Amino acid sequence: MKRRKRNTSNLIERVLHPANLTIACKGVVSNKGAGGVDGMRVSELKDYLDQNRKQLVEQLQICQYQNKTGRVGWLAP
Repeated sequence: MKRRKRNTSNLIERVLHPANLTIACKGVVSNKGAGGVDGMRVSELKDYLDQNRKQLVEQLQICQYQNKTGRVGWLAP
């Protein structure tokens, strides 16, 4: 039985693609999702991402992102 090699080399690029981030942000806002572990309200999310998206994406790409509180949060499925 042959194993299929998983193509994950560009997964982070796909996750961080601007269109994907925009869709995710709109989904959270439209669902009135809960605030994050950093205490940010959903109503503040769009403005925050507009101002900090480039820096956040760069930090995530090099695995150096830490939320402001240093706390770990889990996403519900």
